[in-house]
Amino acid sequence: MKRSLRILLAVAIVGMLATGFIWWTTSRPAASAGFNGERAYLDVKAQVDLGPRTPGGPAHQAAIEYFTAELKKTGWDVALQETNYGGHPVKNVIARRGQGRWLLLGAHFDSRFAADQDPEPANRATPVPAANDGASGAAILLELGRSLPVNLDQEMWLVFFDVEDQGDLPGWDWILGSSALAESLPETKLPEAVIIVDMIGDADLNI
Repeated sequence: MKRSLRILLAVAIVGMLATGFIWWTTSRPAASAGFNGERAYLDVKAQVDLGPRTPGGPAHQAAIEYFTAELKKTGWDVALQETNYGGHPVKNVIARRGQGRWLLLGAHFDSRFAADQDPEPANRATPVPAANDGASGAAILLELGRSLPVNLDQEMWLVFFDVEDQGDLPGWDWILGSSALAESLPETKLPEAVIIVDMIGDADLNI
């Protein structure tokens, strides 16, 4: 499991770079240490060890603090977008670096309040651990934060979206965090490209 997740993370990042980053750069800054799949796996484990990151809970806040601390270690400018959207508090973590054309990489980090699609009826009222659907995408962003060059000639945002995965639960809807960010951006300043990373930790994903 550990080895397969590491391979999947590495494959995912290669695919993202090939489709969304290498073509984006017109000059290549000095490279950093490079993407480390083992380190990304440990970021998944760190999130899961906190417990389900359901919006508003203690593990949810601890995850925000973990992302912020890890990103600041490598010099990212980190801000917390706190707002209300769809009747619920939203806390998006936004890390910024570089100047120039704007590329946004995003992933959600919240855990679903209830595993309502679990094949075992006894589990359907319990929160989702969200190792794959949540922690894996956030881990990719964290490791990108460590491995991307410091002297980027593009404006890069790494966005950890909140309250994305609660749709079809009573009183909730899907993609509240990303919708809140999108509506906060002026039409005169929008990213030229957006890549969303989600559910990339399953060796045999079936949707």
